[in-house]
Amino acid sequence: MISRLTVLYRCPACGRPGHGDLFGGAHLCRHCGAAYAHYTEGAPAFCVVGGMNSGEAMLVARKRLKGTVLRGRLKLEANERLLVPWRLDYAERLVEEGGGFVRREETSLEPALDLEELQLAGQAPLEAHLAEGAAGLTIEPLDPDDLAAADILFPPRTDGDAARDDAIRSLTAYIYHPYWRVVFTTEGGGGADWPLVIDALSGAIVAEDLPRRERVSPAFWVGVPALGAYAAGMLLNLLTKPPLSVFEWVTLAGAGAGIVGLFLLKARGGKA
Repeated sequence: MISRLTVLYRCPACGRPGHGDLFGGAHLCRHCGAAYAHYTEGAPAFCVVGGMNSGEAMLVARKRLKGTVLRGRLKLEANERLLVPWRLDYAERLVEEGGGFVRREETSLEPALDLEELQLAGQAPLEAHLAEGAAGLTIEPLDPDDLAAADILFPPRTDGDAARDDAIRSLTAYIYHPYWRVVFTTEGGGGADWPLVIDALSGAIVAEDLPRRERVSPAFWVGVPALGAYAAGMLLNLLTKPPLSVFEWVTLAGAGAGIVGLFLLKARGGKA
């Protein structure tokens, strides 16, 4: 159950800011006393207030990129604020209990689009913030006219309102959760882009497509000493004994080539 959901607003009468509860209906402006409604008819849309800014998101992305095998100077390709919708259904019902009627609140919160397409499958950040007993989130009405500076707004999927014939009060709204999508490229890196998606509320990286640092297998640490010892033995024989046979020359050359190849694989971050 959602315990509290604070809505920021700007009074239509005096234009000064204030706040109220999403489930509280109409409110009075504490500055001029005018009554206001914080959403219009239909399914209103809100955006979560707060979280990291674009600079903080880029720092998180750069820190993550330091653990990869990217070489060269990083160049920022894109830094976008993604607004991803969640559908909030709220209803109050009178339920018969103990010979009388008691009021019951029902709340459901689910993604309003296919998160898998955004590489965010399995993400449920708002559920934790809006859990029972939590302080809740602060949201503000989402004005479509203001989205020029809001980067990317994903339109919600509308499946129709749930049946609420017995509800004494109900509300359907969309709450947009902010993410940052930061894309870097490397100068001279062949035009490859390296995107990361960061939860703007928690600062966690929730999706990425980056090159991984491959661990060099034990073959490198075993092969180099073994081939080195063999090559050293052949060279010692060359200095202390008659000339090496053709077979010994071939194996010596093979040992040298093997050592060079193992070091090249290690330098390029590949598996050996």
